[in-house]
Amino acid sequence: MYIPEDLIERIKEKIDIVDVISEYVALKPSGENYKGLCPFHTEKTPSFIVSPKKEIFHCFGCGAGGNVFSFIMKIRGLTFPEAVEYLAEKVGISIKSYAEKSGAQASSKVIYRINEIAMEVFRGKLFNPEGRKALDYLIKRKIDLESVKTFKLGYAVKSWDFMLNYLTSRGFKPELVEKAGLVIKRKTSTGYYDRFRNRIIFPILDSIGRCIGFGGRIFEEEEDQPKYINTSESEVFRKGRNLYGFSVAEKEIRKKRAAIIVEGYLDVIRLYKEGVRNAVAPLGTALTEEQLSFLLKFTEKIYLCFDPDEAGKKAALRSISIAHRLGIDPYIVELPSGVDPADFFDRYELPEFEYLVENSIEGLEFIKKFYVNEKKIYTANEKIVILHSLSDHVMNMKNDILINDFIKKVSEALDLKEYITRRELLGKIGKSRRFEAAAYKLKPNEKEITEDYGETSISSGLQEKGILNREVLNREILREISNEIKFLVLIMAHPELIELVLPRIHEGFFVGRYTKVLWKEILRTAKNKDWNAGEVLSRLENQKLVEFLTKMLMSEPTDINPKEQIMDMLASLKELKIKRELKNLNAKIEKAEIENDEASLTQLIIEKQSLRNELEKARALRESKRKI
Repeated sequence: MYIPEDLIERIKEKIDIVDVISEYVALKPSGENYKGLCPFHTEKTPSFIVSPKKEIFHCFGCGAGGNVFSFIMKIRGLTFPEAVEYLAEKVGISIKSYAEKSGAQASSKVIYRINEIAMEVFRGKLFNPEGRKALDYLIKRKIDLESVKTFKLGYAVKSWDFMLNYLTSRGFKPELVEKAGLVIKRKTSTGYYDRFRNRIIFPILDSIGRCIGFGGRIFEEEEDQPKYINTSESEVFRKGRNLYGFSVAEKEIRKKRAAIIVEGYLDVIRLYKEGVRNAVAPLGTALTEEQLSFLLKFTEKIYLCFDPDEAGKKAALRSISIAHRLGIDPYIVELPSGVDPADFFDRYELPEFEYLVENSIEGLEFIKKFYVNEKKIYTANEKIVILHSLSDHVMNMKNDILINDFIKKVSEALDLKEYITRRELLGKIGKSRRFEAAAYKLKPNEKEITEDYGETSISSGLQEKGILNREVLNREILREISNEIKFLVLIMAHPELIELVLPRIHEGFFVGRYTKVLWKEILRTAKNKDWNAGEVLSRLENQKLVEFLTKMLMSEPTDINPKEQIMDMLASLKELKIKRELKNLNAKIEKAEIENDEASLTQLIIEKQSLRNELEKARALRESKRKI
């Protein structure tokens, strides 16, 4: 999407970061800032800070941070263009004229509109005589009318071209209707035909309630017809990214700080009808890492509630492995044999389901139970086979605590010494990780930030975020980049003082890849007289860098003289840079002496003396600490 700077500025003029975040977090005044419990992780003591002056937020617990756009992207799982659109609509700014400048965005808008119209048509048909059988089927499955309306269920009539004709009569080109996934192009002749025919329709909404696609289920026996079909993937719909029922379940997920993942649409709806309102489902495929990553933005407690048959257990194992790759161990809700989530309440009541959730087992325990029967005594060969199977699961565990706990469980179940289990399970993972480490070292340029608010702390913090690579940079360069970041953060915290440094910083002054980018964005933002740190952050694409900078901005001491500090740091930076240049120059002088290159040697000595004079001036400036 084409997003001009004036649109961003118009939104920021009208939006209040405190008002926006207050819709998700109970904020209380804390000095010139606001404080509350972080919405991105579970905590009892507030560590989430919002600065209205700097227009940024930061959590000192989990490290999340940024500006108002970053917050909406993270809390609602949106892309930057989607966050801009969401906030623009929130403050009454029309983005139609901007969208017209982007063909892709204009196409997406049309698809959303087509989907909205189709959804209302499907809904209407469910309550017409044509949809009576479909509605009866839903009632037979114990789905009440309130749930039908909440999830906007509908019916696709038994016709090859009803929806095609309806949408084209509303002025939409068949090509765009196909792009939305509602019709399919004929292979043997010209024209199109409806994708959904004689099916119950399940509209799929994104996190902000827009209809992005549909699922369709047969309710009468039909030969050669799959039970479920979905809209084809489009500019707005990706099966592996979205979750069914999330727009309905979000509020309860936030409230309970927990999400229940089930397998199908009807599972979600039936659970909702019975009072379990924090359930979601993948879109006709196995759970993906992207879907789970999205859910983890809202809760760290994930329950998997799949069918108790063999296929359901294998789906649970795959989902547990995905969770382990993301560093968490989900809980498994074990249903009675032969009972899937949608039919559970035909035999049991809500308290029984809540009991199963409360007494669910950890993913690690589920894996162990799947492979190991604790009542059986295994032979040595059988133990080897089991450990070989389990090693694949250990490969996915990125958390050492999980690995250690798992080794203890398996050792006890197989009656093995822990060191033997550890050696057998980690032998494979050790080789793999050594290979990854070697490959990693071959690509130092792909590394990004460390953390050390002194000379060593920004570098370790930036490394923690993946922004600097200590193995690649020497200590002097690392120290220089750390000081560059401290200097630029100080300017961002006191934008009114940028005029002090502009005449003193020449092109090529900064050596760090990210400090060069940051300085460039500061200069662009500073063209606006009333700029602030939040505006600079909105220009940065690297979210890890944004989070790191917001932490530094929030940690900036208030009991300093910013003018003195900025000039002192500038002098310190110049001193570091001159020392680096002198070191390089000394190496050149040594080479010239070895090669008896008198002409070059004379020139290099003159340059060295000039640099030494500059170094003395920089030191004198630092020591004097004179005020500007």
